[in-house]
Amino acid sequence: MHLFPLYLIACAPLGPEATAPDWDGSATTNLAPPGTMILNVDGHILGEEITFALVDAYPYEDVEVVIGLGGLDVGPCLGAFGGICLDLGDTAKRIGTIYGDVDGRGSLTTRLPLRPGLDGLELCAQLLSGRAAGGADSATSEPVCTSLGYDGDGDGLTTDEELALGTDPTRADTDGDGFPDGDDCEPLDPEFGDDCGAGDCTLPPSDCTFDAASYDADMDLSPSPGCTPMNVAFDGTFYYGYSGGTGSCRLNQWDAAGTYLGDYGPGIDGRSVFTKVGCAGPTRLNGYNSYDILVEVSPGVYTVEMTLSGGSLDSQSVMGYDHVRDLFVAAPSGGMTVDRWRGEDGTYLDSLALSGGEHDGYAQAVSNSGCYLTFRSGTLYSYDGDTGTLIDSATLSGAPGPGYSFSYANGRVFINDGSGWLGWPVGL
Repeated sequence: MHLFPLYLIACAPLGPEATAPDWDGSATTNLAPPGTMILNVDGHILGEEITFALVDAYPYEDVEVVIGLGGLDVGPCLGAFGGICLDLGDTAKRIGTIYGDVDGRGSLTTRLPLRPGLDGLELCAQLLSGRAAGGADSATSEPVCTSLGYDGDGDGLTTDEELALGTDPTRADTDGDGFPDGDDCEPLDPEFGDDCGAGDCTLPPSDCTFDAASYDADMDLSPSPGCTPMNVAFDGTFYYGYSGGTGSCRLNQWDAAGTYLGDYGPGIDGRSVFTKVGCAGPTRLNGYNSYDILVEVSPGVYTVEMTLSGGSLDSQSVMGYDHVRDLFVAAPSGGMTVDRWRGEDGTYLDSLALSGGEHDGYAQAVSNSGCYLTFRSGTLYSYDGDTGTLIDSATLSGAPGPGYSFSYANGRVFINDGSGWLGWPVGL
């Protein structure tokens, strides 16, 4: 088997000891300390760009990207790198270097060749870093793999993906609704385009009722944070999860599909992460054990925006934002009251009592429609945001028991089950 020539970026073969990596772009790993090296890969369509992204390397570390075709296999073991072994078989080739930044992050982008015979083959990738004299402490990432495919109609889906969905691989817009199949949430139904309701941040205020008696989880944001998981937010592009407890905890990040991208931190002074206008950034944090509201000024960097006055916040209070009423909201652990502050100046407004339901966890959640939500023993409750009275309830199938963190983002209720955040698409 011969590798296709990706020579856009200083290609050089690894030699007779090389192998081929594995990659599917959706692999997740445990939250790792700096130096562990995690690989994320975005792209698998022939003729289009592919990006290899590095997180959790050492600051300013140079890391090699190695690829291969045909899946994982044992070896090779590289003498120049202290004898460390790859997991890529005998077809691996170095395609370029990622130059890490101060946070141990970086990326390498190239274009997949449009060549006959590559459609359907498995492409694998792995990171390799030579460390210490003679490569004695060299390291590799976990390999990840994906299946290459051809997109003949340019709709963002490969032929195999279209056949699995039942769409027409020769028509970019199978149902004729003006949205390419790859962007269409229901590519066979012309009544829906790029938004099918759940997760829609632009829905008008609802009556706080659920459209089903029970829901199944359809998203898993893993791995779980290394510290106490607090809540989840969505800024229109990325999911964020904040973990609190000590200064070593971090702000975790996933893409919109739930693929883990890495984390920011440690040392970010916050207790929970939220957005102020539906699913639009920037993200905000409420300061740990303080009344400060911090706003994102660049990825992972926050500054004090305002300080709330009045009301009651304890060290466990998780903040949210009711954008229907322009109010900051927070609640104590396990409580059934919601303290609220005016969004324009942080002045305390009132404490709203929620009645008719139950709750156990770190915080109530506020939906994008202004409904307040609580959870206990598998049951989700919704309340009117003006009166606090119970409106509706529904079952979250398979939800963990009481005491786990609970939040709402992008049309989903998220509950941490100890290994990650599970999301139920309840809409609102």
